Amino acid sequence: MIFSHSRLSCFEQCPLKFRHKYIDKVKTETEETIEAFLGKRVHESLEKLYHDLRLERLRSLDEILEFFNSIWEKNWDDNKIIINGNIGIDERKNMGERFLSGYYNRHSPFNHSRTVGLEMPIKIDLNGDGKFRIRGFVDRLSLAGNTIEVHDYKTGSHLPAQEHLEQDRQLALYAIAARKMLPFANEINLVWHFLAFDKEIRIVPDEKRLEQVKSNTISLIEKINSEKEFPAKESRLCSWCEFQQVCKGNSNLTGFFNKP
Repeated sequence: MIFSHSRLSCFEQCPLKFRHKYIDKVKTETEETIEAFLGKRVHESLEKLYHDLRLERLRSLDEILEFFNSIWEKNWDDNKIIINGNIGIDERKNMGERFLSGYYNRHSPFNHSRTVGLEMPIKIDLNGDGKFRIRGFVDRLSLAGNTIEVHDYKTGSHLPAQEHLEQDRQLALYAIAARKMLPFANEINLVWHFLAFDKEIRIVPDEKRLEQVKSNTISLIEKINSEKEFPAKESRLCSWCEFQQVCKGNSNLTGFFNKP
């Protein structure tokens, strides 16, 4: 099995969910949340911005917002989007426009670095023997001089502490892959864009940290490959799990799902 950060996180969240999703491949009628829908449209708009920049076309903010609104309308489906809480459709769309406007105004004219790839697929063979393979997609990979920049766009309402980001596995794995792809680079920056806060956080991972991530990831994959039982792991995330109905048939979880 080729792993990804999301697959590894799924196992850490709940081994039984991992089994349902990636081993037994249980089919569910999944719906998209308004938060996920918003995130996809913002990502697509930023991809459009940088794609056109690579063709020497600097789009205006109005053009990017027009693109955002057009793909919002094109992809919207009242029957498939879940709206949670008290924030409605128009408010979510306004949030997306605010995210894009803040990012555009902060980084224009976008000449700090040159884009190497957008939604760029990466693959890593952690120990070179094909047993511990990782794949993923980088939102944007760029070069600023001889510095690699791994960019990740976040549209959520949570701003993590820097200490948490320093322990982030996903971008650290991407950094390992990027370093192999661009061996001439002398430094690498991990860059998170928290669009809801108009905040950018950069971290320069050292070799010790990247080796630790590699070692921990290999150990986790070994644990997954040797797992026989795939036990359920109860948490508040169970309420959002697409496999609730499957797990409700598990007598070991009946008490949990019946909690008030």
